[in-house]
Amino acid sequence: MARSRADSVLPHPLLVDAARAAIRDGAHERFDEYVTTAERNLLTRVVNATGVLLHTNMGRAPLAIERAAGYSNLELDLQTGERGSRQDRAGALLARACGAEAAIVVNNCAAAVMLGLAAVARGGAVPVSRGELVEIGGGFRVPEVLEQSGCRLIEVGTTNRTRIGDFERALHWRGKFEALEWLIASLARARAATEALTFVYRDPGARGDARAYLIVRGEVRACYPDPVTPLEREAFEAVVAEERSRPAEPVGRIDPERLHQRLLIMSWFRTHPDAWRRTAPLESWQGTE
Repeated sequence: MARSRADSVLPHPLLVDAARAAIRDGAHERFDEYVTTAERNLLTRVVNATGVLLHTNMGRAPLAIERAAGYSNLELDLQTGERGSRQDRAGALLARACGAEAAIVVNNCAAAVMLGLAAVARGGAVPVSRGELVEIGGGFRVPEVLEQSGCRLIEVGTTNRTRIGDFERALHWRGKFEALEWLIASLARARAATEALTFVYRDPGARGDARAYLIVRGEVRACYPDPVTPLEREAFEAVVAEERSRPAEPVGRIDPERLHQRLLIMSWFRTHPDAWRRTAPLESWQGTE
């Protein structure tokens, strides 16, 4: 059966598969239909009668290239004889045509948009017209593609009309929102750094005057001679327990004197990193040592 359709564009193994499928289904007399179905599953020439010249489903712009088979320097640098990049040639030509500094070639527009945003706008806000928030071929949704670049979308305009002024307003407010987000993130980092400065610091001293400092959020709350005896440790544990029982201070304005003390504590541990080894969390002073 397979040899009877040697005129088909299908290679012989696929003709054999079609024959086996026809016999399996008890339809060997309709073998030609199975061959036709298999042929249509391959790339073949069609007539574009849709009225759309650049039709995505038909390969967009037709391009006829006839060239004899042979090897090429796809990823070979002929100047050095070493391995190169397949992007060197196409990327250089595309950059030259567009007047760009560099370029990269991908096989679809969604990938191009995502890589472009990831390169120049990752972590930032990008205005996009609501009319572009659609699903394209293959189930790809434009908002999801853009978000995978690491950007945050700002919807502008309407689904049927978007003007330049919509983008201008979005860019104006984007700068203000980004500045506000930077400030909020900076405050969060500062608060986290302050919270980390909560521990008991035991300073060995220089002349046998070792002391224990109870430091909470970068402020010295108590200072005692280094507790050595069981009675001294019990008294110091009571101080720590009392401090831990206090409710957390609400976020608010810090007076300059307290801020100055926090900056001094931060500066001390930054310039004396070995001092961290003499710190212990407050939990370790709850009668467990």
